[in-house]
Parts: sequence; C-alpha cells; structure tokens
Amino acid sequence: MINWSLLLKNKSFEKHYHEDMLEIFIIISNQATIIVNNKKEIMTKGDTVIINPNEIHQMINETNQDTEYLAIGIAYGTTGKTINV
Repeated sequence: MINWSLLLKNKSFEKHYHEDMLEIFIIISNQATIIVNNKKEIMTKGDTVIINPNEIHQMINETNQDTEYLAIGIAYGTTGKTINV
C-alpha cells in the first residue's frame, strides 16, 4: 500500500495497529505528532518513522496548517488488517 495523505489542521487519525503489516510514514510538509506505543515524538518535513506490526499508533496534527505525509504499508500476511483501539 502507498498513500499520499493529508492530515487536516487540528485533526488526528484514530489509535490503531495492524496485525501483519509494517507501516512507514514520511512527512512531506508541515509537522505532526506521532504516538507509537505511548511514546510521543514531533515529526517535521522529511522525518520518517517505521511502525512494526501490532504497535499501537496515532498521528495528530496540532498545528493550524494541513500536513502532507506519505504512508507505505508492507503486509506480511494476506490482509494487513487494521484494528482500532
């Protein structure tokens, strides 16, 4: 899976994990806060994070500008199933 995504200002996506998919996020513009297994980091343009299968993660845009990011998912199993928490 490859997605060019937009995280709107002051928005987030739900905490979730993937049973059998590794996910990579690359910030294209602006910044976002990434939380992985309750560890919080601010990512800025060009920063990359790798999320392993079963790691609970969430991205939050706490700014007044939209954030563009690239999401790449590599499924090890058959579906890359997403579980919201």
